[in-house]
Amino acid sequence: MVSCKEYEKILCILEPAYEIPPKIRNRSPLDELVLVILSQNTSDNNSFLAFGDLFEKFANYKKIANSSEKKIADAIRRGGLANQKARWIKNTVEKAHERSGEYNLDFLSEMKDHEALEYLTSLDGVGPKSARCVLLFSLGRDFFPVDTHVFRVSKRLGFIPGKMKSREKACHYIESVVEPEHRYKLHMTLILHGRSVCKARNPVCKRCPVSHLCNYYLEMIPGNGTEE
Repeated sequence: MVSCKEYEKILCILEPAYEIPPKIRNRSPLDELVLVILSQNTSDNNSFLAFGDLFEKFANYKKIANSSEKKIADAIRRGGLANQKARWIKNTVEKAHERSGEYNLDFLSEMKDHEALEYLTSLDGVGPKSARCVLLFSLGRDFFPVDTHVFRVSKRLGFIPGKMKSREKACHYIESVVEPEHRYKLHMTLILHGRSVCKARNPVCKRCPVSHLCNYYLEMIPGNGTEE
């Protein structure tokens, strides 16, 4: 397993290789959550297009809450899984209004971390990764979301046990090891590295600047790397 000092070493090597975007995206918590829902099982481009389509059809969240799931699904069709996502979005907006009397999730900013996480994961279609993304990117909380790329790269590097199957457990495990001030940069760095070098298929190990610290490289393909 990679120790705390080793994760810092890996971050120091990888961070300069990537352009890390600002931590806060200047989106409201509800906008962020709807985008996260729309992003499931599709590309970032499709989810952003679907988000734009949603608000081209509906002027605000009140109109979304008062609309039918079918009309919402029709608006977000190009984001994929439209019927399921429409149900989740409508439920999220309705629950937010029930909680605060407003069509937003701004009340999350007044909650403690564990309370906000518990509230978000109580919503249909919102898992630990989605909830952490909202709290990290919209409110600047020091959570560590684990998506497909982060999970894969973390396993290969040895941040998490190779036999760990649950991404939720991986979230908790990494948060127990990584200092809060490092979580955002490490999260983004692992995503970018997973997309460009440490790919699911045919990882480009010979281009990886941390292969000498990587369990996958050292144990599975010692002295070798997948050619570009």
